[in-house]
Amino acid sequence: MVASMLAADEVNMVIKLPPPCIQKPAALWSGKQIFSLILRPNPGNRIKVNLRTKGKEYSKKNEEFCINDGFLLVRNSEVLAGCVDKSTIGSGSKINIFYVLLRDYGEDFAIQAMWKLCRVASYYMMNRGFSIGIGDVTPGKTLL
Repeated sequence: MVASMLAADEVNMVIKLPPPCIQKPAALWSGKQIFSLILRPNPGNRIKVNLRTKGKEYSKKNEEFCINDGFLLVRNSEVLAGCVDKSTIGSGSKINIFYVLLRDYGEDFAIQAMWKLCRVASYYMMNRGFSIGIGDVTPGKTLL
């Protein structure tokens, strides 16, 4: 899944996998670890995103220990707590991951992160049997 984020000029990029968060019965990595690799694939990368924000499911108490996992905490490009949802990934506000990338590191790094996320999401949906119909991708009359 992590290898799917590599394409074009990033094919030779070194990715350092963190240790799996689940060791037994099989080595498994979490979505938080995968998303952290999208932001910072190896320790030599200079991108260090820091963000504390409320997600859609925030229960209005206990921030990092929110029972709904609704408070996103990102330190040095590592997702420590929370769920990455529409409001935390880029909903048009100034408190989201892609805005912080754009503001602190420029448009090239933000675009690279968006492409990596797009490739990983596409790979995940292809391998889970997700499908769409032609009606889902046909533009509406307002776009024509």
